[in-house]
Amino acid sequence: MDTDYAIIGGGVVGLSIAWGLLKRGKHVVVLDGEDGGFRASRGNFGLVWVQSKGLNQPRYAEWCQQSAAAWRGFADELGEATGGNLGLEQDGGYDFHFSEESLEETVAKYEVLKAKLGGNYPYEVLRGNALRREEPEIGSAVVGAILHEQDGHVNPLRLLQSLAQAVRGLGGAS
Repeated sequence: MDTDYAIIGGGVVGLSIAWGLLKRGKHVVVLDGEDGGFRASRGNFGLVWVQSKGLNQPRYAEWCQQSAAAWRGFADELGEATGGNLGLEQDGGYDFHFSEESLEETVAKYEVLKAKLGGNYPYEVLRGNALRREEPEIGSAVVGAILHEQDGHVNPLRLLQSLAQAVRGLGGAS
């Protein structure tokens, strides 16, 4: 078989690259172990995370926001291709703080980043009762949290299974 690309590693990154190349008509082989265990990728949390990324590098923060925004379309397209559901949820994530000083220091950093991004760094500060209305089980040691609505997670095993199926479905070899 003629191969345009050989991808080393059949985890999330390798399979995503393979799928993208296959969709563009390229011939791809994925080289990975024999056990189908997905090793490192299986152990990840499946986080789709924006918060705190790029605090010292605004371009990285922009890229993270763009990536998080692209997840819904990616999950839907992969789901349609395989009939699977990746379990994507993007209902926000919390950055918890146990002191007012820590919370204020982090908010100050976020405000600097927000200014560098022209105001495009959405987050909400929840203190005391406001946080407990959202999350009633939060203990009294937590003084507040920063909520990032863009954050979420995907089921990493479903993602890997769907990517592997999609790559095989487009003729990718392993």
